[in-house]
Amino acid sequence: MTKSLGVNAQSFANHLTRGIEAAGLNVDDFQPGIVTHKEDGRIGFAICQLKTTGRTKKSVEKAFETMIVCFEDGIEWLLEGVESSMPINEQQPPSMLAVLFIAATLTKQPIFAPSCPACEASK
Repeated sequence: MTKSLGVNAQSFANHLTRGIEAAGLNVDDFQPGIVTHKEDGRIGFAICQLKTTGRTKKSVEKAFETMIVCFEDGIEWLLEGVESSMPINEQQPPSMLAVLFIAATLTKQPIFAPSCPACEASK
């Protein structure tokens, strides 16, 4: 059985990878791939926001902390304990989210999960 992305995740992947390539970067340096959510089986497109190549081991670990996954309903982060997401909807289509993450990638300023106000208040 082959893994295939849904329309939204595929659109995000297409826009993001083309934007990275248009900037003259090698998209493979960002570890792109198709992943399966281990709890619910959703299929998504994963990619780091920072290059993982040409770095020290500690720096590679930091780059992997910037990994995002675009599932059909939105962007999620792979960090333990992070439950926030950026939804895909009519006001925020996959192409718009891709542009946001292209900018983060090109400026080397990764976007991290938005904090949950209720979660922060309970700390």
